[in-house]
Amino acid sequence: ELGTDKETGEKTETYLDAGKNPPDGVLVQYWFREPPKGEVTLAFLDARGKTIRAFSSRPDERPTAPAPDAALPTEGAETVQRPTGAAEPDKKEPAVAKKAGLNRFIWNMRYPDAAKVDNDVSMDEFERALAGPIAVPGSYQVRLKAEGKTYTAAFETRLDPRAKVTGRDLEAQFELLMRISEKLSETHDAINRIRAIRSQVEAWEKRAADDRAARAVVKAAAKLRRELTGIEEALIQTKAVSRQDTLNFPIKLNAKLGGLAATVAMGDAAPTRSMREVFADLSRRTDAQLARLERTMKGEVRAFEALARRSRIPVIGVPARQSPARAKAAAARRARGS
Repeated sequence: ELGTDKETGEKTETYLDAGKNPPDGVLVQYWFREPPKGEVTLAFLDARGKTIRAFSSRPDERPTAPAPDAALPTEGAETVQRPTGAAEPDKKEPAVAKKAGLNRFIWNMRYPDAAKVDNDVSMDEFERALAGPIAVPGSYQVRLKAEGKTYTAAFETRLDPRAKVTGRDLEAQFELLMRISEKLSETHDAINRIRAIRSQVEAWEKRAADDRAARAVVKAAAKLRRELTGIEEALIQTKAVSRQDTLNFPIKLNAKLGGLAATVAMGDAAPTRSMREVFADLSRRTDAQLARLERTMKGEVRAFEALARRSRIPVIGVPARQSPARAKAAAARRARGS
């Protein structure tokens, strides 16, 4: 049976005819005499006190990772096993429970996911590739904040004893995965910027279409739109408007980066030389498009903005009102056409 935890919003799975394995990840248990007032947060930090992930009891107001801070004194220690292989990425970050009595939170040991492209169907096809890398075995801290008080405990993650891999290999894998994730986030942020700018340019172009005095704006808008689209089409497959389309059309740079991330994370092993070479090639090609976008932002976008302001085009385009006679004639033509 599939369900949802009312406290955290996490998806639950109950087997009616079988047992259930222990949860994968770092299991944190904490107790409240009474439900605390206000927000409760849980943060997971590395050995130097730098925040890796932060979670909140308010799903709509999740805390962002703060700047690195000094490690706080720790008390107690728990040891957990690092799972072998890549786990399924979270579809939605869990909320921190804060009911009276014993509460539990499970951290999947992943760093933050790569940024997504807003409202893009192609994101569903490589959701796993967007998942943040798994933290390497080592010492970590968990910090609970509630009602103005802070509680910190240390814990350790260990390598699965069945895995035939060294700590240095896992660190090399983690480093490459972090670099891929950062490049993927840069790429998707750029795509989101392109689409936001282009929608505004198209709006100006539409308002200026019927104004003869604003022909320069229409021409500049068309040129800028083509430049932005050219960059976008190099970064992402824009023809993918359905899941089937991701098979019908060739993948672009963002999907190639995502595919590389999935391959590197496929098992517990150091990345191969070919993986590093592929990442270097994809990074070079992606950086070229990102640099092209920055030049467009500083050049064509600023020039178009200045031109649009000088043209005195209305911010809101109001269609011209038809006279009653014209409206009646238009209605008659539509009636004859039907």
